[in-house]
Order: sequence, then C-alpha cells, then structure tokens
Amino acid sequence: MLAEKPEQSATNTGLIKIRDSEGSRREIPLKIITLVTTTNWFQIYETSPAASSSAINLTIIHTSEKTNQYLLSSSTNSKPRLLNPAELMVPFAGSDFWLTDLGLEFLHWPGQRLVRDAKITMRLGRPCKVLESINPTPGEGTYGRAVSWIDSETGNLIYAEAYDVNNKRYKVFSLKHFTKVNGRWQVKDMELRNDKADSRTHLEFQFDAE
Repeated sequence: MLAEKPEQSATNTGLIKIRDSEGSRREIPLKIITLVTTTNWFQIYETSPAASSSAINLTIIHTSEKTNQYLLSSSTNSKPRLLNPAELMVPFAGSDFWLTDLGLEFLHWPGQRLVRDAKITMRLGRPCKVLESINPTPGEGTYGRAVSWIDSETGNLIYAEAYDVNNKRYKVFSLKHFTKVNGRWQVKDMELRNDKADSRTHLEFQFDAE
C-alpha cells in the first residue's frame, strides 16, 4: 500500500462538513491537489474559510521508502513549516481529521499484522483484509493502535477504527458514497466520527458531471 501512488496528478474541490458535540454545524471549502512525480507524490490540502479565519495549506509528501513529510502554513504565517511527529496529532482546520489521519501515518508504524481472513471478512459489502497497526510510541492524546479494513480487490482502505492508549475506541473512519467520473468510480463522501468528542466530520468531493 505504501508503494502505490495515484496514476496521475489531479485537482479536486469539496467541502469539510463539521458537526460538533453541541450539534452546531459549519462548512469549510477545500481544494485537494495531487501531484505525482517519478519518485514520490504530494497531496496539498488548501482551505478557504471565512474572512475571520486564516486559510490553511497542508502539504503531505509521500515516499514509499520512508515516512511522510508534513509542511504546514497559513495566511497569517505564509512560510511553510516542516512538522515533527509530535505535531501531527492536531485537527486540520478544526475538523475531526488530524494531520496524521490525512497522511494515513499509522500504515508507517513498524508493527503491522493481518488479523482476519479476507474470504470471511465483509465490510460495506466488500470482502476485506483486516490489518492491525500498533503505535510504537503511544501516549496520552494519541492512538495506541488502528484496525483497517482493506478492500481485497482494489487494495483501498474503506473502513478503519482507531483506539487510544487504554484500548478504547477513539475514532471511526468510513467511506460513505461513490460516484462514476469519466468511467471510473470515485469516492464522493467519507466520514470520520470522533467517539470521544461526540463529533463527526464529512469530507465531500465535488465532481463535474459527465
């Protein structure tokens, strides 16, 4: 999974839809730029919030041979800053997605094992392999482990559960809806539910009609 990269560069727009623990809702426009090179690939997340808030630019550099690199900047501090691992467990644009979630950083942890047979494990109507990832340096406010359901046919992550250091479920990630764009199925809507905070965030993509 770490060695795979998108087939080509692309730009998508969408919305981050946040519902907090009080039931309040807000939306943040989002642009996701994917740049593919011969050696690695970049994902750039750009927000366009209300004028009262600063725009955010997060660049994740994916390279199969090593862990991701994260560069963060905002309209109030335009110079990108390289983040260290301890700075990744923070919300992106106030959502339930942490920076580490967007980069699927748990797949880089050294402790990885398959825990179920793909032939008998179904999730979202798809046969899956189930992967358990163990955090080598867990701490308060971080994940202790993550369990991922990976589509056996496509190799895509379709569902995941993250647990805290006390093995209590922290977050649930799930793909929700798909749409066909230029003859190919694309994710239209994904959700991250934060059980601890009693909040949830939808990431909805917008595609031009064929």
